[in-house]
Amino acid sequence: MMIFSLDNNSKTPLYIQMYTEIKKQIQNGNFRADERLPSKKNFMEHYHISQSTVQNALYLLLEEGYIYSIERRGYFVANVENMVTTPFLCEHKTKEENIQKIKYDFAYSGVDAQSIPKTIFKRITRDIYEEQNEDLLFQGDIQGYFPLRESICQYLLNSRGFSVNPSQIIISSGIEYLFYIIFKIFEKKFMVWKIPVIRCYENYLHPIK
Repeated sequence: MMIFSLDNNSKTPLYIQMYTEIKKQIQNGNFRADERLPSKKNFMEHYHISQSTVQNALYLLLEEGYIYSIERRGYFVANVENMVTTPFLCEHKTKEENIQKIKYDFAYSGVDAQSIPKTIFKRITRDIYEEQNEDLLFQGDIQGYFPLRESICQYLLNSRGFSVNPSQIIISSGIEYLFYIIFKIFEKKFMVWKIPVIRCYENYLHPIK
């Protein structure tokens, strides 16, 4: 039986530990080419691990060419004598520049990861999936998530006194695309844009003389 240790308390998944140990033994020449590996059942009983753990480890070894399978016979050690096992070393070095730190970064990429309430987000995500909401499996409404548009209508009514219909609201992933939609809706209308204008929107505007 192939002997190696698995740590149940490690942060590394068991199947990764198993895959790493078997690969190491094959690379060290502890097993000859075409030598048969223990069966899945033997691995499971000897190391007290699940079938999925064994399958995932063997799948990774198959993908990397360390073993091969024969139907109804099992898994065998591949000929890895000519296999390149030296890790690739990237010689590219990132150029260090003195970039001035921005005190307040309002870009999407400038979110402070430490300030995100991860526990709350995880709970909300779990609650959403536990509701078995089938809408998550399909493409959403082209104008945006309908319940969200309904909530926006209610908010506008309560806070601004605007009575609007969900069909009048369009939700997009970015401001630029929203302006593109607006310009297409009013394509033949006379439009005036207050200066200064954001450069990326100028292509959508007709010159006004």
